Amino acid sequence: PRHNKPFSRETTFGKISIKKKIRKPKNCVKVKELKKLNKSIIKLYDLKFKRLQLDMDADTFREFGKAAVDFIADYYENLRNCDVLPSVAPGYLIKQLPKELPENPQQWQEILQDVSKLIVPGLTHWQSPNFHAYYSIGCSYPSIVGDMLANGFGVMGFNWISSPASTELEMVVMDWLAKFFKLPAHFLHSTKGPGGGIIQGSASEAILIAVMVAREQAVRRVKDAQPELSEGEIRARLVGYSSDQSNSCIEKAGILGTLPIRLVAVDESLVFNGTQLAKAVKEDLAKGFIPAVCIATMGATGTCSYDDIESLATVCEEHNIWLHVDAAYAGCALALDEYAHLRQGLDRVDSLNYNPHKTLPINFECSAMW
Repeated sequence: PRHNKPFSRETTFGKISIKKKIRKPKNCVKVKELKKLNKSIIKLYDLKFKRLQLDMDADTFREFGKAAVDFIADYYENLRNCDVLPSVAPGYLIKQLPKELPENPQQWQEILQDVSKLIVPGLTHWQSPNFHAYYSIGCSYPSIVGDMLANGFGVMGFNWISSPASTELEMVVMDWLAKFFKLPAHFLHSTKGPGGGIIQGSASEAILIAVMVAREQAVRRVKDAQPELSEGEIRARLVGYSSDQSNSCIEKAGILGTLPIRLVAVDESLVFNGTQLAKAVKEDLAKGFIPAVCIATMGATGTCSYDDIESLATVCEEHNIWLHVDAAYAGCALALDEYAHLRQGLDRVDSLNYNPHKTLPINFECSAMW
C-alpha cells in the first residue's frame, strides 16, 4: 500500500493471516509455509536496510563529490604532460585487483588513491591534445556536470509519465539540434507529422533500429501486395545496401536485424551514388530479392567520404526503399553554410543519425537519431 514506508516490515504482505484465524480455502497455502515465506521477506527487507546503512550520508557524499571534481580538474590541467599511450602490459590491472568481489566497502579516499595509482596509469588519454588516433571523442566540464545531475536524479525516461521532464527536455533539445544542423522541418517534434528526434547510445544502435524499422515496413508493404506470401518467405528475400566504405556497424546491424546488407563497391571517388545503387537493385530484383533499406554515409570512418544522398534518394523512392543516413562521424558539417551542398537530398531521407559525442563537447554516449 502507498501509505506504507519503503522497506517497512509492517506491510500487508508481511502480516498475511499469520496471527488471525481465517477460514482456509481449498487450495490455500498452509500457515506454516506462509510463516516461512514471511521470514524470507523479512530477510529481504533486512538486506535493504543493510544496504541503506552501507550507503554514505549526504555530508560524506558532498566531501567525496568535491574531491572527485578536484581530481578530474587536476587530471585535465596536467593531461598535456602525460604520455598518450600507457606503459603497461596486458593483465597489469587484473594482477592488482581482488579476485573475488569485496565483501566490505572502502573509504572514498582509498578509492580515489586506487584510481590515481591503478587506473590512470593504464588509460589511453583520448582527451590529450597529443591524441591523433581513431576519431575525436567529445568531453567538457559542462557535459561532465550534466552527467552528474542526470545520474544524481536516478530516473528513467522510457515514456512520458515515467519522467515528464526527461521526455520533454529530450524533445526540445533534439529540436534545437535539428535546427542547428538545418535539418528539414519534418524531423522536428514541434511540427506536424510523425517525425522527431530521440537520443540513442551509439550510431550502432541507431542504425540497427533503422534496419529493423525498414524490415518491418517492407514486410507489411509486400504482404499487402502479395497476401499469398508468408512473413517468413518475405523476410528471407529482403536485402539492404550500403557502401563498402561504410562503418562495420552497418553490416552488423544487418546480421542482428536479419536483413543482409550488401556492400556496394565504389570507384576512386569513394562516393556511393544512385547509379551504383540502381545497378545493385536491378541485379537483386532479377534474383527474386526484395530491396528494403539503403544506408548512406556522411563521413565514412576511414576516408570521411560523403555519399550522394540526392541520387540515392531518387532510386530509393522508385523502389520503396527506406533511406537512412549515417552522419555519425562528420554530420557536424551540416551546421556550416560552407557545406550547405551536403544537405541536398536530406528532405527525402527517412531517418538520420549523428554522434554529438564525436565532434561536439558532449561525453560518450550520445547519439542523436531523427
